[in-house]
Amino acid sequence: MIKQLGEKHNLPLKTGFNGTKGFFVQLTLNRDQHIDLKTLPSEFLKAVKVRSAVCFTTVDLVSKYMILILHRKQLPC
Repeated sequence: MIKQLGEKHNLPLKTGFNGTKGFFVQLTLNRDQHIDLKTLPSEFLKAVKVRSAVCFTTVDLVSKYMILILHRKQLPC
């Protein structure tokens, strides 16, 4: 999913995860690269710049993460 998104927009995207945000997409920037978050595609949601990267999510990623959480809650202990 992330690979196809990166190919679609010709960007080197990768998947990230942390306990607070869950899954997210990460675009790593070179030291001399600067990006205006307003110029990102509209499907890149909640975009924030963190150090030398831009992190964001998409509707698809949120949907898949929510399905994963729901399935985990249904598993017997």
